[in-house]
Amino acid sequence: MSKHKSKHYWNYRIVTKLIPGPMGHDLDKGTTKKLPDTRVFSIVEVFYTDGKPDSYIESKSILSECESVKDLKWIRKKIKKAFKKPILDLDNWPKKYYPKQVLVTNDIYS
Repeated sequence: MSKHKSKHYWNYRIVTKLIPGPMGHDLDKGTTKKLPDTRVFSIVEVFYTDGKPDSYIESKSILSECESVKDLKWIRKKIKKAFKKPILDLDNWPKKYYPKQVLVTNDIYS
């Protein structure tokens, strides 16, 4: 029997995912085309084993149905910490999300 014990914990994290765009209909032209995907962001509870994210829970509202104002303040403090951590990509779980970088130069002719 191994003496190693797994370390389990959780915290709030900001996550993102793509919501597929719906099919749009142009009634005048009689055509159908796929509308653009939408990237959405939310805060979820992320669970870890030995420092690595292994699962998460999406909730409609983390701040709803608290038992006291003290509980709300505690949650607010934990959520504030989530903004200091990298965003996790739910489409590539559990990798970090990296927005596409836009190249900016000072030369308007380049």
